[in-house]
Amino acid sequence: MITLYCDGASNEFECATCVVLKKINGRTVNSLKKLEDGTNSITAEYLALIHALELVGDSCKIYTDNKGIAGKFKGDRVPKKYFEFWKRIKELIKGKNIIVKWCPREQNLAGIFLENRLLSWKEGVTGLSKKDLVRRSKGKLPKSFYARRNKRKV
Repeated sequence: MITLYCDGASNEFECATCVVLKKINGRTVNSLKKLEDGTNSITAEYLALIHALELVGDSCKIYTDNKGIAGKFKGDRVPKKYFEFWKRIKELIKGKNIIVKWCPREQNLAGIFLENRLLSWKEGVTGLSKKDLVRRSKGKLPKSFYARRNKRKV
Protein backbone atom coordinates (compact mmCIF):
# COMPACT_ATOMS: atom_id res chain seq x y z
CA MET A 1 0.00 0.00 0.00
CA ILE A 2 1.32 3.45 -0.94
CA THR A 3 1.68 6.03 1.83
CA LEU A 4 1.04 9.72 1.21
CA TYR A 5 1.40 12.76 3.43
CA CYS A 6 -0.58 15.86 2.51
CA ASP A 7 -0.64 19.39 3.84
CA GLY A 8 -1.91 22.78 2.84
CA ALA A 9 -0.58 26.11 4.05
CA SER A 10 -1.25 29.75 3.65
CA ASN A 11 0.63 32.82 4.78
CA GLU A 12 0.73 36.47 3.78
CA PHE A 13 3.10 35.69 0.88
CA GLU A 14 2.04 32.35 -0.63
CA CYS A 15 -0.61 29.63 -0.52
CA ALA A 16 0.18 26.07 -1.54
CA THR A 17 -0.54 22.37 -1.13
CA CYS A 18 2.04 19.64 -0.92
CA VAL A 19 1.81 15.89 -1.25
CA VAL A 20 4.72 13.64 -0.38
CA LEU A 21 4.40 10.18 -1.87
CA LYS A 22 6.39 7.54 -0.04
CA LYS A 23 6.50 4.32 -2.04
CA ILE A 24 7.09 0.83 -0.68
CA ASN A 25 10.72 0.77 -1.81
CA GLY A 26 11.35 3.89 0.27
CA ARG A 27 11.64 6.33 -2.64
CA THR A 28 10.02 9.71 -1.95
CA VAL A 29 8.37 12.01 -4.49
CA ASN A 30 7.10 15.54 -3.75
CA SER A 31 4.27 17.28 -5.55
CA LEU A 32 3.81 20.98 -4.85
CA LYS A 33 0.88 23.02 -6.15
CA LYS A 34 0.52 26.78 -5.70
CA LEU A 35 -2.92 28.15 -4.86
CA GLU A 36 -4.56 31.51 -5.41
CA ASP A 37 -3.50 34.29 -3.06
CA GLY A 38 -5.97 34.78 -0.25
CA THR A 39 -6.79 31.08 0.17
CA ASN A 40 -7.31 30.37 3.87
CA SER A 41 -5.45 27.57 5.64
CA ILE A 42 -8.49 25.27 6.06
CA THR A 43 -9.31 25.51 2.35
CA ALA A 44 -5.65 24.77 1.61
CA GLU A 45 -5.90 21.61 3.77
CA TYR A 46 -8.98 20.38 1.87
CA LEU A 47 -7.30 21.14 -1.46
CA ALA A 48 -4.20 19.24 -0.29
CA LEU A 49 -6.30 16.13 0.35
CA ILE A 50 -7.95 16.50 -3.07
CA HIS A 51 -4.48 16.95 -4.60
CA ALA A 52 -3.36 13.70 -2.89
CA LEU A 53 -6.45 11.77 -4.01
CA GLU A 54 -5.93 12.86 -7.61
CA LEU A 55 -2.44 11.31 -7.54
CA VAL A 56 -3.30 7.86 -6.16
CA GLY A 57 -4.66 4.65 -7.59
CA ASP A 58 -7.09 2.26 -5.91
CA SER A 59 -5.34 1.71 -2.60
CA CYS A 60 -3.38 4.03 -0.30
CA LYS A 61 -3.00 5.45 3.17
CA ILE A 62 -3.01 9.24 3.47
CA TYR A 63 -1.78 11.13 6.51
CA THR A 64 -2.83 14.69 7.34
CA ASP A 65 -1.97 16.83 10.35
CA ASN A 66 -5.43 18.40 10.33
CA LYS A 67 -7.58 16.65 12.97
CA GLY A 68 -10.74 18.24 11.59
CA ILE A 69 -10.32 16.72 8.13
CA ALA A 70 -9.22 13.33 9.46
CA GLY A 71 -12.29 13.37 11.75
CA LYS A 72 -14.64 13.75 8.78
CA PHE A 73 -13.80 10.16 7.82
CA LYS A 74 -15.06 9.04 11.24
CA GLY A 75 -18.40 10.77 10.76
CA ASP A 76 -17.76 14.31 12.03
CA ARG A 77 -19.97 17.01 10.57
CA VAL A 78 -18.70 18.92 7.51
CA PRO A 79 -19.22 22.70 7.75
CA LYS A 80 -21.46 24.08 5.00
CA LYS A 81 -18.62 26.34 3.84
CA TYR A 82 -16.50 23.27 2.90
CA PHE A 83 -19.22 20.93 1.67
CA GLU A 84 -18.24 21.28 -2.02
CA PHE A 85 -14.70 20.13 -1.17
CA TRP A 86 -16.08 17.19 0.83
CA LYS A 87 -18.33 16.25 -2.09
CA ARG A 88 -15.28 16.16 -4.42
CA ILE A 89 -13.34 14.06 -1.89
CA LYS A 90 -16.19 11.54 -1.69
CA GLU A 91 -16.23 11.27 -5.51
CA LEU A 92 -12.49 10.60 -5.58
CA ILE A 93 -12.57 7.84 -2.94
CA LYS A 94 -15.69 6.07 -4.17
CA GLY A 95 -14.93 2.37 -4.77
CA LYS A 96 -11.31 2.68 -3.62
CA ASN A 97 -9.46 1.39 -0.57
CA ILE A 98 -8.39 4.77 0.84
CA ILE A 99 -7.50 5.28 4.50
CA VAL A 100 -7.11 8.82 5.83
CA LYS A 101 -5.46 9.20 9.22
CA TRP A 102 -4.22 12.00 11.42
CA CYS A 103 -0.52 12.33 12.24
CA PRO A 104 1.31 14.90 14.38
CA ARG A 105 2.65 17.95 12.57
CA GLU A 106 6.26 16.94 13.27
CA GLN A 107 5.75 13.63 11.42
CA ASN A 108 3.94 15.03 8.38
CA LEU A 109 6.57 14.95 5.64
CA ALA A 110 4.43 17.17 3.39
CA GLY A 111 4.11 19.76 6.14
CA ILE A 112 7.86 19.78 6.70
CA PHE A 113 8.55 20.15 2.98
CA LEU A 114 5.88 22.83 2.59
CA GLU A 115 7.00 24.84 5.61
CA ASN A 116 10.54 24.72 4.31
CA ARG A 117 9.32 25.90 0.89
CA LEU A 118 7.13 28.68 2.28
CA LEU A 119 9.98 29.85 4.48
CA SER A 120 12.27 30.01 1.48
CA TRP A 121 9.65 31.98 -0.48
CA LYS A 122 9.59 34.66 2.21
CA GLU A 123 13.23 34.33 3.28
CA GLY A 124 14.21 37.75 1.97
CA VAL A 125 11.39 39.46 3.85
CA THR A 126 11.61 37.82 7.27
CA GLY A 127 15.20 36.59 7.35
CA LEU A 128 14.14 33.00 8.14
CA SER A 129 16.36 30.28 6.74
CA LYS A 130 16.29 26.50 6.47
CA LYS A 131 18.53 26.33 9.54
CA ASP A 132 15.84 28.24 11.44
CA LEU A 133 13.30 25.59 10.41
CA VAL A 134 15.49 22.84 11.85
CA ARG A 135 16.01 24.85 15.05
CA ARG A 136 12.30 25.62 15.43
CA SER A 137 11.34 21.95 15.04
CA LYS A 138 13.41 21.17 18.18
CA GLY A 139 14.93 18.04 16.62
CA LYS A 140 11.56 16.42 15.84
CA LEU A 141 12.08 16.23 12.08
CA PRO A 142 12.39 12.68 10.69
CA LYS A 143 15.86 11.44 9.68
CA SER A 144 14.71 11.30 6.05
CA PHE A 145 14.37 15.11 6.06
CA TYR A 146 18.02 15.55 6.98
CA ALA A 147 19.16 12.96 4.43
CA ARG A 148 17.31 14.66 1.56
CA ARG A 149 18.38 18.10 2.69
CA ASN A 150 22.08 17.23 2.73
CA LYS A 151 22.00 15.67 -0.77
CA ARG A 152 20.37 18.68 -2.39
CA LYS A 153 22.60 21.13 -4.25
CA VAL A 154 22.62 24.63 -2.84
